[in-house]
Amino acid sequence: MKFLLALGLMALPLMAASLDDYRWKKRLLVVTGDVELIRPKLEKEKAGLEERDVVIIYLDPKALDIEPPSGQLARELQKRLKTKDGRSEVVLLGKDGRTTVRWQPEDFSTKDLFAKIDVMPMRQGEMK
Repeated sequence: MKFLLALGLMALPLMAASLDDYRWKKRLLVVTGDVELIRPKLEKEKAGLEERDVVIIYLDPKALDIEPPSGQLARELQKRLKTKDGRSEVVLLGKDGRTTVRWQPEDFSTKDLFAKIDVMPMRQGEMK
């Protein structure tokens, strides 16, 4: 069984082959293009990501020591997010599968990510 290892966090198995496999279970943080601006920020916040049920998916993990998502999941994400090769972006998908917010890598911060998640109705329920 293969696993998507992101920042040392055990994510859902790569057997999670489609977006539907994550719906209502996990929030997805999808990173495209050059991930080196984002990865160090995320590595510092492993506990906060786990607490908020965030799975990081690197769509173009060139030169990284992680596996890309399955072919079907990658295609679904590219279609849903309308990604283009080479464009760097960070996108948060809520547990309902909707695109919640997009950042350019230079504008992304975990503080903003956590603030956005923490005001979501589902997260409010989780914190009670």
